[in-house]
Amino acid sequence: LFSWIGGSGRVSNIVIKNTSVTGSIRAAGLSGVNDGKVTNATVTGQITGSDDVGGIIASNNGELQTSAARITVSAMGSQLGGLVGSNLGKIISSSADSQINGSVSLSNGASYVGGVTGLNQGYIRDVSVKTAVNGTSSVGGIAGWNIRGDVINSSVTGSVNGSTKVGGLVGRNQNATIAYS
Repeated sequence: LFSWIGGSGRVSNIVIKNTSVTGSIRAAGLSGVNDGKVTNATVTGQITGSDDVGGIIASNNGELQTSAARITVSAMGSQLGGLVGSNLGKIISSSADSQINGSVSLSNGASYVGGVTGLNQGYIRDVSVKTAVNGTSSVGGIAGWNIRGDVINSSVTGSVNGSTKVGGLVGRNQNATIAYS
């Protein structure tokens, strides 16, 4: 729907049903990049891309609150998640009911696949995920790779499958915090 939501941009109370998005880099149901604030967004459907692919937002530098995705996300590259492909911002009080399928074609073997986000360098709080996550490396129910990020009071039900660095909450946790989850 949007390529970019700017820093002062606000999107709220939006429902996108049965969407089918096919792209390459930064494919998502609502926005490729979010630098603003998204609240009460719901997305259902299927998203397919290569890198930085998310159910609602591909690359989140802003805030995603009280939002939900019931989505299938598929990608051949890295950084894919049920809500957000990569997160440097905040994801609060949101949920995902998702099927995440990632296979990697990169020489370094890093896929970063998660039920919420593939790569978290931001803040995730009060998020619930019902998911089936499938990836290669750095695969987790919440985040594939949590680097200098926070995951607080969040939960996962479902399955998480991968080859290396696989975890129920986080596949790879580096200089990061996980609490009450």
